[in-house]
Amino acid sequence: MVPLLVSPERLKILVIGGGNVAMRKCRHFEGSDITVIAEDTVPGMDGVSERIVRKRTDIAELRGMMEDFDIIVAATDDMALNSEIRDVALSLGLYINSAHGGGNVVIPSVLRRDGYTVSVSTEGRLPAFPPFAVRELDKFLDGWFDNMFAVL
Repeated sequence: MVPLLVSPERLKILVIGGGNVAMRKCRHFEGSDITVIAEDTVPGMDGVSERIVRKRTDIAELRGMMEDFDIIVAATDDMALNSEIRDVALSLGLYINSAHGGGNVVIPSVLRRDGYTVSVSTEGRLPAFPPFAVRELDKFLDGWFDNMFAVL
């Protein structure tokens, strides 16, 4: 994996799933054109996505839609379905993040400050570590670093 920061503008994101994980993934892509496909969504999903398609879909229908998007996010609570979505996206040469791993896009934990951004990832190997590391970095990268950035 190669760390990369990408502007969300003009990115078309397809998120499959409507739960808390899907919500977190949508928030990560804030500023993108996000479409969510899910029968049900957690409250607030309409505030983080451009459109919500409230329906149950099958993999054949999803396959037909995927090529219209820049990044696919499989964020259902069904590991088998997420794996199937991931496999189809990879077979089509698309960028895919799967809540259950194995995709070619990893969403890191992020610490944002006024002048800089720090991201932490274990490339999917230990999902609990990056949020812990970001909390610790948040304590360490205190106001002194923000002042140093402003001076520089």
